[in-house]
Amino acid sequence: MYRPDVYFLSKNIVHAPIFTFYSILYTSIYYFLVGLTPELDRFLICLLTGVLITWCAISFGERRIVMCVDLFVVGRTGGRGKECGKSSYFLSCLAPTINVALLLLSPFFLLYMVLSGFFLNLRSVPLFMKFISYMSWFTYGNEVLLVNQWAGVTNITCSPTATTCYPDGATILQQLNFSPEYFVRDLISLCCLTLGHLVAAYFFFHLRTLRSKPRR
Repeated sequence: MYRPDVYFLSKNIVHAPIFTFYSILYTSIYYFLVGLTPELDRFLICLLTGVLITWCAISFGERRIVMCVDLFVVGRTGGRGKECGKSSYFLSCLAPTINVALLLLSPFFLLYMVLSGFFLNLRSVPLFMKFISYMSWFTYGNEVLLVNQWAGVTNITCSPTATTCYPDGATILQQLNFSPEYFVRDLISLCCLTLGHLVAAYFFFHLRTLRSKPRR
């Protein structure tokens, strides 16, 4: 009934306000509940980063990943054609069925999360696995959120019972192997990853629609 490009573009346009709204809503609530830096510019940067991470995750996988992404933001700082159309993004379009897409999502999600600097310091990532860190939206989002929170903090008051006390925000970023110099690069990388996932998703989606056409 519809051309693949029209359907794919329309689906993205319709979903854009919905996922953007939920990302902003969750991030706004938890930002102040956690007690992050109460500065307007940093709050807006956090919202922007949350939206970019959400869209990057959606463009790669499917919609169930959105809640996990929002929790990450808060923590740190025929029939086959129809099945593909339910999420219409890269992993779902690549896999033959939704069940296979969900099966593939878990290992990708785990690797991207572990090697992003969230659980493991980037210095500890083996050299042969570095490329996974660069493919992970969590890596770029993690760095942006931490730089947004700690850059410019010149004094940190610690509890007398604290076993470890960092004197300022720069020390924290250095310990985590993050740098304010890559702030803009990380935001651009999130946009590029999202675009790359969507282009690849459309390619496989279009390929499957061609294969599903009845032969004359």
